[in-house]
Amino acid sequence: SLTKGAKLSKAPLNREPALVVDERVKVSGGSGNSSASTRYFITLQDRNGRRTEYAANDKIASSVTEGDMGFAYLKADFMLDFKRVEV
Repeated sequence: SLTKGAKLSKAPLNREPALVVDERVKVSGGSGNSSASTRYFITLQDRNGRRTEYAANDKIASSVTEGDMGFAYLKADFMLDFKRVEV
């Protein structure tokens, strides 16, 4: 976790035009006395057709939907924000 945080803090912030092509949720834990953990992932397609999956927080995951076009604000393998563009 510390190495991931260091990697994220040192990574440059990139603004990329992208198309949202998929969303995924991963739930783990939640049995016995442990609470469940939920992680969100968004797959983006760039202008060259390459698809890449990025981790995202719940706010971003709930604000995008498959087919959205816009600008993704990316840092390492994490999507910090997504600004939709009307076409």
